[in-house]
Amino acid sequence: MNDTPWWFAVITAVVAGSAAIAAQWISAWRTGRHANERLRQEHEVARQSRLYNRRVEVYDDLVRLAFEFTPAIAARREAKGDALRETQRLLTEKWELLYTMRARLFMIASAEVIAEFHRFAYSLHKIAGDLRKSEQETSTSSMEDIRLGMLRAMRRDLGAIEPLPSPLLDSGQFDYIAPLFAE
Repeated sequence: MNDTPWWFAVITAVVAGSAAIAAQWISAWRTGRHANERLRQEHEVARQSRLYNRRVEVYDDLVRLAFEFTPAIAARREAKGDALRETQRLLTEKWELLYTMRARLFMIASAEVIAEFHRFAYSLHKIAGDLRKSEQETSTSSMEDIRLGMLRAMRRDLGAIEPLPSPLLDSGQFDYIAPLFAE
């Protein structure tokens, strides 16, 4: 037989079993931690995807809103009585849209886009004040530059690395479609 005491065999079995259980526990803990990390990364990617899609929607609405003010900017060039009154009416009707857009931007837009939007809204506010006073302090070209800056900030935020597609856009005269439909 074996000259090993019985208690030594029991201790050896307990130590070997404990080591096996500990190894299995460590393996399960590491696997769970890795799975949790992978799940967290998947959630982050899904969150970023939803944010990107929401930004595209809101930025599209913002570009459309900015182009709705094109008559106001064009009236600055003309400085005619009827055009100025129409511009005043347009600005008065659209203020609520600007406030609504500001709230939407605060929720999801980058700081750069919000800053450009505020420059745009402030310039419109100055135009409305200038129209009331019949002064011409805010130049049309600066409004177009502000609108173009807002567009560029949104494109950067969405990851568009290509330059704007047309020399007309880069020159600041990016509302080249409206004159085509003018009466």
